[in-house]
Amino acid sequence: MRLVTAAEIRECDRRTIEEVGLPGFALMESAGRGATQALLDALDARGQRVQGLRVGVFAGGGNNGGDGFVIARELLNRGAQVTTLLLAPRARVRGDAAIALQALERLIHQRLSPGLGALLPWGDALEEGEPLQPLLDSLGPLDVAVDALLGTGLDRPVRGPLLEIIAHLNALRPATFVLAVDLPSGLGSDDGQERGAAVQADLTVTFGAMRLGHWLYPGRARCGRTALIDIGIPPGVLERVGPRAHALTRPLCRDLLPPRHAAGHKGTFGHALLFGGDAGKAGALALAAAAALRAGAGRVPAAGHPAAGPVVTALHPEIMTAGALEDLLPIHLLHELLQGKDVLAAGPGLGQRPPARALLHALLHETLQPLVLDADALNLAAQEPDPAATLARSALRRPVLLTPHPGEFARLTRQTTPDLLRDPVAAAGGGAPPPPRGGVHKGAGPHRAPPQ
Repeated sequence: MRLVTAAEIRECDRRTIEEVGLPGFALMESAGRGATQALLDALDARGQRVQGLRVGVFAGGGNNGGDGFVIARELLNRGAQVTTLLLAPRARVRGDAAIALQALERLIHQRLSPGLGALLPWGDALEEGEPLQPLLDSLGPLDVAVDALLGTGLDRPVRGPLLEIIAHLNALRPATFVLAVDLPSGLGSDDGQERGAAVQADLTVTFGAMRLGHWLYPGRARCGRTALIDIGIPPGVLERVGPRAHALTRPLCRDLLPPRHAAGHKGTFGHALLFGGDAGKAGALALAAAAALRAGAGRVPAAGHPAAGPVVTALHPEIMTAGALEDLLPIHLLHELLQGKDVLAAGPGLGQRPPARALLHALLHETLQPLVLDADALNLAAQEPDPAATLARSALRRPVLLTPHPGEFARLTRQTTPDLLRDPVAAAGGGAPPPPRGGVHKGAGPHRAPPQ
């Protein structure tokens, strides 16, 4: 599954509007209707009917708010009681969002729908400093709250009334079902980080493609369940924009795995050799070896400190063991261990004593099998004068796969963990993280955030 940045989805929207000739308002209508259907499906699973449902739509002044206006109109047409809160000055609602707002106003004023509707234009009052909490308290209980405040363009900490609104939405749960449009307000679209505070959603609907912030934590937890809505962006447009990130999903993993022959046996499914398990750390080696077996490897010997062997076999009798972290491991014994092995892995419980350092050096510089490095193998590699160059040279001979957590990755790339987490995808691709952000994107596109 492709994951896009805010800039990439804006480019997809632009190309769809300009090259396909699909108006921006048509994209907004598709987004609002698709979001409404996803909400109705979620409510149906909970045994809730839309008729008479008490809904509050919290809308900003940008096109994310425009999606909210469409959702409000769709719910009114289905018999819900919908109160729409315009939380930005009316003058800031422009373009497609203004068209959606006008359509909602006409529906309410002319009483053309079976539902009950109200539009509360609070934005100008909030701009003038009127207290927000009494207004929020006046809403009464809600069955559903729709977060259509900010969308995907947020780059700075939320402040002022937005903080109060986010806190109010979070306080409504769990009695109120919270739907987030595109992304829970307060989350960074490209990194999933909270900008001071963020809405906790039960369901997040997004459009065209999933965002990085939907998958990177804490954003993934803030989103609740996610639903991807097709709004008419052609697949070719997405391909030409060329998103740099993919999510490794269960269906994709199934497609990548080769079929297993019914008449196969442990000798036909590959031979993996794991290094780790220094004294007192046998459990990590045992867990990694068991995982390799469950992933499909035919034979998995685990090589570690001599004391680790009995522990590993006691936990998993099917795993073979060998000594590999003695203080003086003869190189010819290491080569004997490597014979016939299809893939190597090192790191779980490896430790950082001199024997582990010597072992990692030999694996990096004297082996040809595909190599997986984890845990202490990464920490040892980070102590090289130039870790990236060392690993790159090793990868010239065969695939090298690194599986770092953020702290290990930060050590490998000579960064701090917070700096790395500002743009982990750029770091994984070899790019430097961006400088600290300080503003809201104001580029064109149907899902940018409004000014705060």
